[in-house]
Amino acid sequence: MDAKITQLQTLQTKITSLLGDRDDAQKAQITALMKTYSAMKPASAAKIFETLPDPVLVPVAQQMKSDVMSLILAQMNADKASALTIKLADRLTLPQTADAPAPAAPVGPAQTAAATPKK
Repeated sequence: MDAKITQLQTLQTKITSLLGDRDDAQKAQITALMKTYSAMKPASAAKIFETLPDPVLVPVAQQMKSDVMSLILAQMNADKASALTIKLADRLTLPQTADAPAPAAPVGPAQTAAATPKK
């Protein structure tokens, strides 16, 4: 039994290491893409950005300097630039859950007066 536990712990360590290596390689790849698009003319980068899928586009755009990204966004189709901006802004927003309680509405003078029945 102890040998099996040790074997599973060794396997878990290897998997964790491999996942870390993959994450590092993915970060390096995104950084390389960011540098490539930053070096391009904004109009050329914008044309490509409009065709990239979100899982590639958003991390690349997020790493770009704002002055470079602004030039690319200015060259993009307005709807696509707006969608990308929203995705970048929402990237760190926590998802809403159905079981989370709704926040209580603040009770102020206006709400109290409106809730009081008139005679």
